[in-house]
Amino acid sequence: MRPGASPLCAAVTAAVLSICAGGVRAEPPLARSAEEILSGQPAELRERLEQQKVVILTPEGGDGADHWVKALAIFERPRDEVMHLIAQSTRQIEYRPEITAISTVERFPHGTVDEHQLRILFVKLTYHLRAQIDYAQGRAWWSLDDHFANDLARLDGYWEFYELGPSRTLGAFGTVVDIGPALPGFLQDLATRKNVPQTVDRTRRWVDSNGTWRP
Repeated sequence: MRPGASPLCAAVTAAVLSICAGGVRAEPPLARSAEEILSGQPAELRERLEQQKVVILTPEGGDGADHWVKALAIFERPRDEVMHLIAQSTRQIEYRPEITAISTVERFPHGTVDEHQLRILFVKLTYHLRAQIDYAQGRAWWSLDDHFANDLARLDGYWEFYELGPSRTLGAFGTVVDIGPALPGFLQDLATRKNVPQTVDRTRRWVDSNGTWRP
């Protein structure tokens, strides 16, 4: 993965492990702690994160040539609890109303391949994500599985989780989406810059409620 423009984006992006159907990229180390991630950030951003619980880090249009969109979120739950909820991938339909159906088509150690059906305005999209989770390292990551037909050209993403005291967790999120040339360009904006803040915040609310919150 490519480093971002800021020290934080570099630390976050360096931790991404991109899984492709043909192989696995080498894995740089994670940041050491939440303090390491937050210490280099402006006081205004840290204050906004504490107040709003979610901040988007990347400028409009995305970060770097790949247009990664990155965010930070504070979960009011211990890291292990956050990760066990996030690992229940098919439950995304409970807090992401744009997903109309999701089902697991393959299971393997520490991960799944899920079929997603998504609606963006009047367009329906179907794609398959190979998602994995590493509880020891505090990371989850996903990519399109090209063993299947997918309506998206690219979708990669990750969560990284850091203890923020005994009962709080800092989550670092990143995603890059390419809807491909066959669909209207404005859908790309909806799928990234406009959709990501909602997705991250809804994930946070759902996790904090132990899976009971609904939009």
